[in-house]
Amino acid sequence: MQCLTICADSSSCFGVFHDEAYMHCVGCNDKFLTNSSAPSLDGMKYYFKQRYMLVTEEKTWGNASLHCQTLGGYLADITSEEDEIHIVDQVLGSDYTNITWIGASRNESGGTFYWEDGTPISADHRMWGPNEPMDDRNEKCLTLSWEEGAWAWHDYHCNFVFWSLCEFD
Repeated sequence: MQCLTICADSSSCFGVFHDEAYMHCVGCNDKFLTNSSAPSLDGMKYYFKQRYMLVTEEKTWGNASLHCQTLGGYLADITSEEDEIHIVDQVLGSDYTNITWIGASRNESGGTFYWEDGTPISADHRMWGPNEPMDDRNEKCLTLSWEEGAWAWHDYHCNFVFWSLCEFD
């Protein structure tokens, strides 16, 4: 009941997904949901109005992007510290350390990184790893990578194959 009350106080919340550790508002057919009534969608994790799915089949960045689109989503964007915390803690989990494609790449000139919707990566939230991004203009695609005990962004050649993280509205 506490879940429904908290969500009802938010004009942007369409429903609730509740688990023992977290309470999140999600959009799901404009219904209020609890952990017992939320749909179980093959590996999807809820966060506010977003859903995430870790794809464990290794693909190039371009193929990973197409795969997410085929599923009805896109490669995940991480635009806030809250997004980052949720993705690292709840989607990837504590035992996961694989390099994972996320949805940003450089333009052809090799300068600025953009999310797949064309929005440049915000200067307010960047989680680059040490010495990143590299000056190598051929490293145009972005990953979330485990390095030195922490998650960080790294740029790689787009033709490498890694797992990917899809996001769904």
